Amino acid sequence: MKLLRVLFLVALVSTAILTIARAENIPPEYPFGLKWGMTVEEVKPLCGKLISIMTRERPTYGKDTTKKLTSVMVKNLKKTIGIGKSEFVHFIFDSEHGLEEINWRGAPTGNYRFKEAKEKYNKLLYILTNTYGEAPAVKRFSGYDSFDDKNKLFDCSPKIGTLCGGVDNIWADKKYGVAVVSLSTHKGGILYISLHYNSLESPVAEHLLREVERSKTKRKNRDNGDQ
Repeated sequence: MKLLRVLFLVALVSTAILTIARAENIPPEYPFGLKWGMTVEEVKPLCGKLISIMTRERPTYGKDTTKKLTSVMVKNLKKTIGIGKSEFVHFIFDSEHGLEEINWRGAPTGNYRFKEAKEKYNKLLYILTNTYGEAPAVKRFSGYDSFDDKNKLFDCSPKIGTLCGGVDNIWADKKYGVAVVSLSTHKGGILYISLHYNSLESPVAEHLLREVERSKTKRKNRDNGDQ
């Protein structure tokens, strides 16, 4: 009986440790095994071929000052997300806060192969949903309602540029940051799957946090109205 109790306690402790380890190593706190605040030199060894690196100034919101940003684009990351090759991975580093944005874009799916692109999108969506739960905000853009209506998805005539339409699934955490899974369609039957992470230091995060809060409020009001 004593042995069974000891084994039970060991199993319980092991499960707790494993749960904590998983909780501490999932995005958006550690997207792709990276950590917010890392420097360019710390991220480089974790990447594949370097495509470009440049610096620019960004206005500091609410102040008459600017911040130096470093933009780094690489072909791929050594740690993959299991849904195929990337076309590129784009990082933004803030001179004060270090790494604050990660934008992964999958290799394009061409020739109107919507089914193939949607399978990749659903796989990526499953990975994020399995981690965070259902996305609290889903935003369809460029003027269509049905994600399954291919005619509308590729109706680019009234649009400006190459973008036809798309859908964003947004997760936001006031402690760690924001994650967005996207599928977009473009002229010529090109489809892209993207995964974006933003730390709370990123200006984009504030906008997306508000987007999530608006969606939660709408959903709550809708649910209350149905009762």
